[in-house]
Amino acid sequence: MKLALRTRPEQPTTDEPTDRPETTDDNQPIAHATEWTGGPALAARAVTVLGVAALVCGPVAVGVIGWSWATSSDAAPTTVDQVDLVGSSVAGDAGREAVAAWLSATNDDHAALDRIYPNGMETLPEEALPVRAVTVASVDEAGPGQWAVVVGADVTEPSGEDGATAWVRRYYQVPVVVAQTATGPGTAATALPSPIAGPSLLAEQPSGFSDDLGGDQALTETVAGFLGSHLAGDGDIERYLSPGAVVAPLDPPAYTSVAVDSVLGEPGDATDSESPADGDALRVLVAATLTRPDGQQTTAQYVLDLEARAGRWEITEIPTSTTRPDQTPTPEGDL
Repeated sequence: MKLALRTRPEQPTTDEPTDRPETTDDNQPIAHATEWTGGPALAARAVTVLGVAALVCGPVAVGVIGWSWATSSDAAPTTVDQVDLVGSSVAGDAGREAVAAWLSATNDDHAALDRIYPNGMETLPEEALPVRAVTVASVDEAGPGQWAVVVGADVTEPSGEDGATAWVRRYYQVPVVVAQTATGPGTAATALPSPIAGPSLLAEQPSGFSDDLGGDQALTETVAGFLGSHLAGDGDIERYLSPGAVVAPLDPPAYTSVAVDSVLGEPGDATDSESPADGDALRVLVAATLTRPDGQQTTAQYVLDLEARAGRWEITEIPTSTTRPDQTPTPEGDL
C-alpha cells in the first residue's frame, strides 16, 4: 500500500478580468450548489454577485440588508466559483441573522426582526426561549441569486410536566436572495423561517480498522511520541514527521500528557508493520487518553498516515476521514 502525499490544486486563472458570470448558450448564469464555507471572511474578495430578477413580495414583506466592501482595480480576475462562494456566504449570514432575530423576538422587543421584516409578524410570544449556537447548516442555490439557507440552533424546550427544560437542536429554512447594489451585495429574506426536520442519525459506520498493532513497540512509541508532542508539547514534533510533512503542534498545548490505549490497522497490515521497507505506507486508528491541566481525562481518536524510512515509521499526515475514497457510507452502516 503506497501513500500519495496530497498537493494543493492549482487555482484556475483567466486571461482577462470579467465583470459578469459565465453563461451557457441560452445566456443563463451557470449555477453551483455550495456549502457554507466561512461567511463574511470571503467578502474580502472583490467580486460581482450574480444578478437577480425583481422580487415579488409575498405575505411577509421583504426586508433588504446590504453589505459592501472596497474593491480595487488591481484585484485578481474573478472566477465563477468565487462569485458563487460569495453569494452563498452572504446568503448564509442573512439566513442566520433572520433565524436569530425570529427566535429572540417578543412583543416588547422585536427591533432586530423589524429590520429584516419591516412589516413585522402578526403573532409574537411574550417571552423568547433561550437560544444558543445559531449556525448555518447548509446553503443550496435554488436559482440565479436565490438560496435556500438551513440554520441550526439550540433552544430550550419543556422536557416534562415538572417544568424542567432541556436543550434541543432545531433547524430552520429561510429563502434568501442576493443581488448587486450600488455599494455591494444586498440580501433579502423573502419569507419567515420555517422549522424543518434536521439531519437524521445514521447507523454506526465501521471504521475499517480491525488489526491490533499495539504489539509493535516501535510503531506504538512513534505514535505516542507524535501525539505527546502534538497535544502536550512534549518534545520536538519534527522528529516524528516524514520529510516534507507539515503538522503543527497545539500552541499552547491543550493537555499535560497523552497515553496511547490502542493502535488498530487496516486488514493485512499487522504482518507488515514490524519490519517495514522504505516507502511502505500504513494507516492506523489510535485511541488515546488525554489529561487536561485540571487533571480530568478524556478519550480521543486519531487516524494517522505513516510511511517507513530507514527501518522506522514516520507520520506523513492526519487524514480527515476514517474511510477511503472508494468506501461509500450507507444508512445501514455497511461500507
